[in-house]
Amino acid sequence: MKFKIVTIIICGFLFFFTTAATASQLIVNSGFETGDFTGWNVHSPPVFDGSITTADAHSGTYSLAMGAVDWIDQAFASVATTGDLSFWVKGTGFSGPSNITVLYSDTTSDDLTIGGSAISTTEWRQFTINIDNTKLVNKITVSVGESEDILFDDFSLEGQNAVPEPATILFFGLGLLGIAGVSRKKEG
Repeated sequence: MKFKIVTIIICGFLFFFTTAATASQLIVNSGFETGDFTGWNVHSPPVFDGSITTADAHSGTYSLAMGAVDWIDQAFASVATTGDLSFWVKGTGFSGPSNITVLYSDTTSDDLTIGGSAISTTEWRQFTINIDNTKLVNKITVSVGESEDILFDDFSLEGQNAVPEPATILFFGLGLLGIAGVSRKKEG
């Protein structure tokens, strides 16, 4: 009798926890390590002044250099997030205002404006935007006002991953086998 109760509890535990979602990085090419703008939409009137550079990177080989009135964005299919948006910034000279915006599916947004002395020309500084995790994120926009190049690198935003991991599938299968074993023992 104890064996059946323990088996049922273990099977229930395995079955219940196979539905848990995992967190994953939402931003494609977050450190610009493809050496191009893969995953990002590039905008600027009339000519885009930004580039992917190897001159200075927070980590890896590449970073994004933007100046003048450039902006880039990355759109999402209304995803749930599990943390805040963080990124690294370094200036190369005069730094006018730069805006980083998170647009939610209900058309509200969270914004961070940085510039002037907040942007160091000698070291990388990390900035964070507190995300409202009760809302779905549609887009992230990075825009630079009148300034010399500002370097951006290592954007990070985690979201819910609905795709099961191999371990999840294994636990689910073990749970089903356990349930089948208990049922078979009952019949026999």
